[in-house]
Amino acid sequence: VVRSLPVVSRANTVRLFHSPPELSAETIANPIKIRCRARVAYDGSNFAGFQIQHHKQKDPPRTIQGELERVLSQRFGGQPIRVVGAGRTDAGVHARGQACHFDVVVGDVLESGDNNPSRKGQAALENMFIQDISGVQNSIERMLPPDLALWNLQVAPKPLTKLIDGQWQEKEWNVMYDSKLKMYSYRIHVGPVMNPLQRRTRWHPDRVQNWFDHEKFERLIKSFEGTHDFRAFAGAIEQLELSKRKYLLEKQTKKNISVMEDNVFEDEDNNGNLVNTVRTVKSVNFSPELHEDEYSYRIDFLLEGALYKQVRNMVGTVMEVCRYGGRITESDFYELLHSRSKVRGDNLSKPAPPQGLTLEHVYFENEKSGNNYLF
Repeated sequence: VVRSLPVVSRANTVRLFHSPPELSAETIANPIKIRCRARVAYDGSNFAGFQIQHHKQKDPPRTIQGELERVLSQRFGGQPIRVVGAGRTDAGVHARGQACHFDVVVGDVLESGDNNPSRKGQAALENMFIQDISGVQNSIERMLPPDLALWNLQVAPKPLTKLIDGQWQEKEWNVMYDSKLKMYSYRIHVGPVMNPLQRRTRWHPDRVQNWFDHEKFERLIKSFEGTHDFRAFAGAIEQLELSKRKYLLEKQTKKNISVMEDNVFEDEDNNGNLVNTVRTVKSVNFSPELHEDEYSYRIDFLLEGALYKQVRNMVGTVMEVCRYGGRITESDFYELLHSRSKVRGDNLSKPAPPQGLTLEHVYFENEKSGNNYLF
């Protein structure tokens, strides 16, 4: 798996693979895995989103996760590798600073003993892997398609002991659960004619040209700052509600718990909702991109977490208010934002198209040291 790995035949009885192993229960009884993490960037134009779509078995669409797993499996000897992303971007959405993690089998323990050989072997293997990490990354990058890049490959931080449900548990580093913030950008062009070279990365909405009120747009878009219930700005909430209700019903049935009258659950809020749609937007920044032209703008959103299509719905809603003859008034907008009884069906806008959206960066705790990013 890693070039020039020796075989250790001492008392610790840890085998380091010279070459990729044939993965089976007979050959690897006690596998040693290394959790890796990396940054990922992609032009989302020709992808059906980040996540593999297993329900489309006959003709599965091209996804970022699928391409990464295909290349990583090939690079590491055919072993099945599952890639986990920090965020599941939609079809057509781009990324500059996406993050992912995956596990790689690099050796095994031939015998068990009191000296904990797996930990000794793990340390030895990690050191060798780190020594050759740039070579591994370069080979992976050469194997990836031109619209997908992986860099900053490194061994993930050690597992941490955390207090969970009143008990101390050792939890492995996880790119989803250990991320703290995400930065998304959305780019628009409000002039009469947009340079066609920008069509893959910018939205050119109609009925805003020549009269675009950037002060009004900035005032409305910055209204999203803070903690709000974004139910009226989230997609597929109804399906999530039905799925969670079905899951809770099945869970109660298995435990022989009588289902409450009218299928009411203790997790429901005052409006009968099971899915929590309250999110926090740390900051919104609206700025011109004069290096492009006088009609190009960029909106940056720093969030703790986002609902499905939340950012695109936020931009689309504000644009509908600002359109000539838009179907949403400014007072309608504030009611959608501040009334917890409003749902997506009450929002007459369409989500902004995906090509204008980019996941700029996923932030992790202690990822920066001075002016240098550790990851």
